Amino acid sequence: MPPAPVYEGPVSAEALRDRIAFSGMPGMRSEVEASLWKGRKRVGAFKGAIVMRPPDDMRIVLYDTFGNTVMDIVRANGSLEVLVPSKNTLYLGHAPSMMPAADSGMTMSIVEEMDGEKAYELSSMKEGRAEKRYRFDARSALNTGASVMGDDGKLIEARFTDYLPGRVGNIPGRVVIAYGKGLRIELTIKDPELSEVPSRLIPLGRTASRIYDISELEAAE
Repeated sequence: MPPAPVYEGPVSAEALRDRIAFSGMPGMRSEVEASLWKGRKRVGAFKGAIVMRPPDDMRIVLYDTFGNTVMDIVRANGSLEVLVPSKNTLYLGHAPSMMPAADSGMTMSIVEEMDGEKAYELSSMKEGRAEKRYRFDARSALNTGASVMGDDGKLIEARFTDYLPGRVGNIPGRVVIAYGKGLRIELTIKDPELSEVPSRLIPLGRTASRIYDISELEAAE
Protein backbone atom coordinates (compact mmCIF):
# COMPACT_ATOMS: atom_id res chain seq x y z
CA MET A 1 0.00 0.00 0.00
CA PRO A 2 1.18 3.59 -0.57
CA PRO A 3 2.53 5.37 2.51
CA ALA A 4 -0.01 7.13 4.69
CA PRO A 5 -0.14 10.91 4.23
CA VAL A 6 1.73 13.14 6.64
CA TYR A 7 -0.50 14.30 9.47
CA GLU A 8 -0.68 18.09 9.64
CA GLY A 9 -3.30 18.54 12.35
CA PRO A 10 -2.87 19.33 16.03
CA VAL A 11 -0.90 16.90 18.18
CA SER A 12 -2.57 16.60 21.56
CA ALA A 13 -4.12 13.92 23.73
CA GLU A 14 -7.58 14.97 22.54
CA ALA A 15 -6.62 14.89 18.85
CA LEU A 16 -4.92 11.49 19.10
CA ARG A 17 -7.84 10.02 21.01
CA ASP A 18 -10.02 10.72 17.96
CA ARG A 19 -7.53 8.75 15.80
CA ILE A 20 -7.65 5.48 17.76
CA ALA A 21 -8.32 2.57 15.40
CA PHE A 22 -12.03 1.92 14.72
CA SER A 23 -13.14 5.02 16.64
CA GLY A 24 -15.83 7.23 15.17
CA MET A 25 -17.51 4.55 13.06
CA PRO A 26 -21.22 3.63 13.26
CA GLY A 27 -20.42 -0.09 13.03
CA MET A 28 -18.66 -2.40 10.58
CA ARG A 29 -19.21 -5.64 8.68
CA SER A 30 -16.49 -7.15 6.55
CA GLU A 31 -15.09 -10.31 5.10
CA VAL A 32 -11.71 -11.26 6.52
CA GLU A 33 -8.78 -13.55 5.89
CA ALA A 34 -7.47 -14.88 9.18
CA SER A 35 -4.59 -16.84 10.64
CA LEU A 36 -4.69 -18.39 14.11
CA TRP A 37 -1.49 -18.86 16.10
CA LYS A 38 -0.50 -20.47 19.38
CA GLY A 39 2.96 -19.29 20.23
CA ARG A 40 5.07 -19.78 17.09
CA LYS A 41 2.77 -22.45 15.67
CA ARG A 42 0.15 -21.50 13.12
CA VAL A 43 -3.04 -23.43 13.84
CA GLY A 44 -4.63 -22.63 10.50
CA ALA A 45 -5.63 -20.08 7.87
CA PHE A 46 -9.30 -19.34 7.24
CA LYS A 47 -11.80 -17.17 5.45
CA GLY A 48 -14.31 -15.49 7.67
CA ALA A 49 -16.34 -12.46 8.63
CA ILE A 50 -16.20 -9.77 11.29
CA VAL A 51 -18.84 -7.45 12.69
CA MET A 52 -18.03 -4.59 15.07
CA ARG A 53 -20.35 -2.41 17.11
CA PRO A 54 -19.18 0.73 18.96
CA PRO A 55 -17.30 1.12 21.10
CA ASP A 56 -15.56 -2.16 20.20
CA ASP A 57 -17.86 -5.13 20.67
CA MET A 58 -17.03 -7.64 17.97
CA ARG A 59 -17.74 -11.04 16.52
CA ILE A 60 -15.34 -13.00 14.31
CA VAL A 61 -16.57 -16.16 12.57
CA LEU A 62 -14.04 -18.39 10.79
CA TYR A 63 -14.95 -21.00 8.14
CA ASP A 64 -13.26 -24.04 6.66
CA THR A 65 -13.01 -24.65 2.91
CA PHE A 66 -16.50 -26.21 2.91
CA GLY A 67 -18.13 -23.22 4.61
CA ASN A 68 -18.48 -24.88 8.01
CA THR A 69 -17.87 -22.72 11.09
CA VAL A 70 -14.53 -23.57 12.65
CA MET A 71 -14.59 -20.96 15.40
CA ASP A 72 -17.01 -18.25 16.51
CA ILE A 73 -15.45 -15.55 18.70
CA VAL A 74 -17.47 -12.90 20.54
CA ARG A 75 -16.06 -10.07 22.66
CA ALA A 76 -18.64 -7.82 24.30
CA ASN A 77 -19.26 -6.09 27.62
CA GLY A 78 -15.92 -7.24 29.00
CA SER A 79 -16.57 -10.93 28.24
CA LEU A 80 -14.95 -13.26 25.73
CA GLU A 81 -16.59 -16.37 24.27
CA VAL A 82 -14.87 -18.75 21.85
CA LEU A 83 -17.23 -21.38 20.44
CA VAL A 84 -15.84 -24.42 18.59
CA PRO A 85 -18.94 -26.03 17.00
CA SER A 86 -17.24 -29.21 15.78
CA LYS A 87 -16.42 -30.09 19.41
CA ASN A 88 -19.57 -28.52 20.89
CA THR A 89 -17.17 -26.64 23.18
CA LEU A 90 -17.32 -23.11 24.55
CA TYR A 91 -14.39 -21.28 26.16
CA LEU A 92 -15.12 -18.34 28.45
CA GLY A 93 -12.87 -15.51 29.53
CA HIS A 94 -12.54 -11.78 30.15
CA ALA A 95 -11.55 -9.21 27.54
CA PRO A 96 -11.98 -5.57 28.55
CA SER A 97 -12.68 -2.89 25.99
CA MET A 98 -9.65 -1.65 24.07
CA MET A 99 -11.24 1.80 23.86
CA PRO A 100 -10.70 4.42 26.57
CA ALA A 101 -13.63 5.09 28.85
CA ALA A 102 -15.48 8.29 28.08
CA ASP A 103 -14.54 9.80 31.44
CA SER A 104 -10.92 8.60 31.57
CA GLY A 105 -8.08 11.08 31.71
CA MET A 106 -5.55 10.94 28.86
CA THR A 107 -1.85 11.80 28.88
CA MET A 108 0.43 12.05 25.85
CA SER A 109 4.17 11.44 25.62
CA ILE A 110 6.84 10.98 22.96
CA VAL A 111 8.61 7.61 23.02
CA GLU A 112 11.24 5.84 20.96
CA GLU A 113 10.42 2.67 19.04
CA MET A 114 12.81 -0.30 18.78
CA ASP A 115 13.95 0.92 15.35
CA GLY A 116 14.87 4.29 16.81
CA GLU A 117 11.93 6.15 15.29
CA LYS A 118 9.86 8.47 17.44
CA ALA A 119 6.23 7.73 18.23
CA TYR A 120 3.43 9.27 20.24
CA GLU A 121 2.03 7.32 23.17
CA LEU A 122 -1.36 8.01 24.64
CA SER A 123 -2.21 6.60 28.07
CA SER A 124 -5.68 6.22 29.49
CA MET A 125 -5.40 6.87 33.20
CA LYS A 126 -7.44 5.22 35.96
CA GLU A 127 -6.84 5.81 39.67
CA GLY A 128 -3.48 7.36 38.88
CA ARG A 129 -2.12 4.53 36.71
CA ALA A 130 -2.00 3.86 33.00
CA GLU A 131 -4.84 1.42 32.32
CA LYS A 132 -4.56 1.39 28.52
CA ARG A 133 -1.84 2.52 26.13
CA TYR A 134 -1.97 3.52 22.47
CA ARG A 135 0.92 4.06 20.04
CA PHE A 136 0.77 6.44 17.07
CA ASP A 137 3.16 6.85 14.17
CA ALA A 138 4.83 10.26 14.53
CA ARG A 139 4.63 10.97 10.77
CA SER A 140 1.03 9.99 10.00
CA ALA A 141 -0.42 10.03 13.56
CA LEU A 142 -2.10 6.71 12.73
CA ASN A 143 -2.75 4.37 15.65
CA THR A 144 -0.26 1.51 15.31
CA GLY A 145 -0.89 -0.37 18.54
CA ALA A 146 -2.90 -0.70 21.74
CA SER A 147 -2.55 -2.66 24.95
CA VAL A 148 -4.69 -3.23 28.03
CA MET A 149 -4.27 -5.39 31.12
CA GLY A 150 -7.46 -7.17 32.10
CA ASP A 151 -8.65 -7.59 35.69
CA ASP A 152 -7.64 -11.25 35.40
CA GLY A 153 -4.03 -10.26 34.68
CA LYS A 154 -4.11 -11.22 31.00
CA LEU A 155 -2.49 -8.74 28.64
CA ILE A 156 -4.33 -7.98 25.41
CA GLU A 157 -2.34 -6.32 22.65
CA ALA A 158 -3.33 -5.19 19.17
CA ARG A 159 -1.32 -3.92 16.19
CA PHE A 160 -2.81 -1.96 13.30
CA THR A 161 -1.35 -1.44 9.82
CA ASP A 162 -2.39 -0.86 6.21
CA TYR A 163 -5.04 1.75 6.96
CA LEU A 164 -7.77 1.96 4.34
CA PRO A 165 -7.75 5.41 2.71
CA GLY A 166 -10.85 7.59 2.82
CA ARG A 167 -12.63 5.50 5.45
CA VAL A 168 -14.55 7.15 8.26
CA GLY A 169 -13.66 5.53 11.55
CA ASN A 170 -9.90 4.99 11.19
CA ILE A 171 -10.13 1.49 9.67
CA PRO A 172 -6.88 -0.52 9.49
CA GLY A 173 -6.67 -3.11 6.74
CA ARG A 174 -4.63 -5.45 8.91
CA VAL A 175 -5.12 -6.23 12.60
CA VAL A 176 -3.13 -8.54 14.88
CA ILE A 177 -4.62 -9.33 18.31
CA ALA A 178 -2.60 -11.19 20.95
CA TYR A 179 -4.29 -12.52 24.07
CA GLY A 180 -2.81 -14.08 27.17
CA LYS A 181 -0.16 -16.77 26.78
CA GLY A 182 0.52 -16.95 23.07
CA LEU A 183 -2.94 -16.88 21.48
CA ARG A 184 -2.92 -14.65 18.40
CA ILE A 185 -5.24 -13.92 15.51
CA GLU A 186 -4.13 -12.04 12.40
CA LEU A 187 -6.87 -10.45 10.32
CA THR A 188 -6.93 -8.87 6.87
CA ILE A 189 -10.08 -6.78 6.45
CA LYS A 190 -11.68 -6.90 3.00
CA ASP A 191 -13.99 -4.16 1.68
CA PRO A 192 -15.65 -3.19 4.97
CA GLU A 193 -19.21 -1.89 5.02
CA LEU A 194 -19.75 0.83 7.60
CA SER A 195 -23.25 0.92 9.05
CA GLU A 196 -25.00 0.33 12.36
CA VAL A 197 -24.81 -3.28 13.61
CA PRO A 198 -27.72 -4.64 15.70
CA SER A 199 -26.77 -6.17 19.05
CA ARG A 200 -28.33 -9.53 18.05
CA LEU A 201 -25.39 -10.10 15.67
CA ILE A 202 -22.97 -10.12 18.62
CA PRO A 203 -24.62 -12.59 21.03
CA LEU A 204 -23.35 -13.41 24.52
CA GLY A 205 -24.50 -16.18 26.83
CA ARG A 206 -24.24 -19.02 24.35
CA THR A 207 -24.04 -22.60 25.58
CA ALA A 208 -22.41 -25.90 24.62
CA SER A 209 -22.07 -29.40 26.04
CA ARG A 210 -18.53 -28.60 27.19
CA ILE A 211 -17.70 -25.27 28.79
CA TYR A 212 -14.16 -24.37 29.89
CA ASP A 213 -12.17 -21.39 31.02
CA ILE A 214 -10.24 -19.68 28.23
CA SER A 215 -7.00 -20.83 29.88
CA GLU A 216 -7.84 -24.37 28.70
CA LEU A 217 -7.73 -23.14 25.10
CA GLU A 218 -4.38 -21.50 25.76
CA ALA A 219 -3.02 -24.78 27.12
CA ALA A 220 -4.58 -27.13 24.50
CA GLU A 221 -2.35 -28.60 21.80
